[in-house]
Amino acid sequence: MFRYQQLPQRDCPGLWSDHHGGLSLDFVPKVSQNDFTDVSQGWLSWTCHLVVTFLTVPNYEKMVVFRLGRVCAPKGPGVVLVLPLIDQWQRVDLRTRAFNTPPCQVRTLDGGLLQVGADIQFRIWNPVLSVVAVQDLNASTRMTAHKALSYSLSKRTLREIQCERVKLGEYLGVSQTGGVPGGESNWGSTWG
Repeated sequence: MFRYQQLPQRDCPGLWSDHHGGLSLDFVPKVSQNDFTDVSQGWLSWTCHLVVTFLTVPNYEKMVVFRLGRVCAPKGPGVVLVLPLIDQWQRVDLRTRAFNTPPCQVRTLDGGLLQVGADIQFRIWNPVLSVVAVQDLNASTRMTAHKALSYSLSKRTLREIQCERVKLGEYLGVSQTGGVPGGESNWGSTWG
């Protein structure tokens, strides 16, 4: 019966040993843990990520970047270079958004009561203004549309509102670009 014998390990300073008069690769170092990770690569990678980041902005969005507190020109669509420790950014969707205002009671000029609701569509035409001028554009647009609807209907009589619905809809759609006090022309969006 054949038995395996443990060969003696030679202590050599490196992988090459001069066993039998020549150089051979028969020395295998003792490695207790198989941990061959290079920690310098991890630190280098994190350092690069802290210095430079590339973000992809879709076709329907723009990115407003604040560099050290100052607003830069809107960036995108495409790949955008951002400095994470220096820049703050906000994505702005340029697609048309729609919502409806809940029905509310409006007292007309002649004392009649109406319950009126509306469907509103708006889109952002200036992303910098939509970020800088108002904190929450969606909520502000809803409140302003609700206020404009009730304000403009309260200045008319019940008969005018019932007879001229189409003209009134056109009037409300056109007047929002600057005719209503606090209109959204200063917020970078149009609606109707």
